Amino acid sequence: MAGIGNGIKMITDEAKLKYLKDQESKNTMPIKKNKPHYIAMNGNHGYLPDHITAFPTYSEAVQHLIDVFDLSPYGKKAKKLRECGYVTLDEDGGPNSSEIRDFGAEYAEIVKCKCGNIGIHNGD
Repeated sequence: MAGIGNGIKMITDEAKLKYLKDQESKNTMPIKKNKPHYIAMNGNHGYLPDHITAFPTYSEAVQHLIDVFDLSPYGKKAKKLRECGYVTLDEDGGPNSSEIRDFGAEYAEIVKCKCGNIGIHNGD
């Protein structure tokens, strides 16, 4: 109930709630959803990555790392990279594996990012 008492306008609880909801709707901006992208990186454990490149899709990031390390596209390391986004490169693939060699890095990894600026990862 609204009334005047000693020059002060009294406002009901319903009116307060309506006012707060109106203010809330005026002050909120639509949230922009950033399109995710994928960062392919590799390096040595315990250090910053030696190489970082961003890609719009996960499959492009996987293919990049397969190409960089000349992995067998259907080998164990490529499969593990596709499945979980991380592979330890310095492990041998077993006694009959053709993947026993020095890759120049200990790991390769792909992480998802939603920062909204894919170029920042590539130094653009």
